[in-house]
Amino acid sequence: MVGAAPGHVPLLELANTLGATALATRALLAEGGPPADPRRWGPALRAWLAGGRLRGPLLLAWAGANAAAAAGLAPGALVRAAEAPLRLLHAALAAFVGDYLANALVVAWALALLCYAEARKASGGAPLAPRRFLRMAGLAVGDAFLAAPAALVLVALAFLALDAALERLSLPTAWLNWPIYYGVLYGPPCTSYYFCSRRAARATSLIPL
Repeated sequence: MVGAAPGHVPLLELANTLGATALATRALLAEGGPPADPRRWGPALRAWLAGGRLRGPLLLAWAGANAAAAAGLAPGALVRAAEAPLRLLHAALAAFVGDYLANALVVAWALALLCYAEARKASGGAPLAPRRFLRMAGLAVGDAFLAAPAALVLVALAFLALDAALERLSLPTAWLNWPIYYGVLYGPPCTSYYFCSRRAARATSLIPL
């Protein structure tokens, strides 16, 4: 993809993807959803933050890490040390499947591990056999493939309309490569994560083998 940066997926970018996907999935699967009255959104958010002992501090740490990275305050040596395992894994995979597919596999594996943890939590913390989870994950990937055609058509139409509008206004369009790249890299595994979490949240969908 033109404009895509070579090399491994940055650790903070991967953490942002995992966190945002997990939070969005929980919000979509939450019973009742947010309050209809906007005046109750603030109290509802404070109650949600207080719902877990580490939820608020973890979100603050996540926001602080992003702010430090955006301001260029993150120590380079610490970042390189934290990303060393990710770099080694990417290099090993890229030697066989290429740079982009290596990143796609890393993202998919990371989301699969997070989804496994969420599936265990949804089952009340009971042991979840790997074969059972793989069966559920396979069905979730099938769900994502079924939803993909309509989603792809809608996204393609949106990008075509945006591209036409930018060209009419004589504005640059090269920056569209970035959302396309990230959509292709993160879209399929994040969608599969949502469907897998939805199946885990429904006891009748956990099909024993």
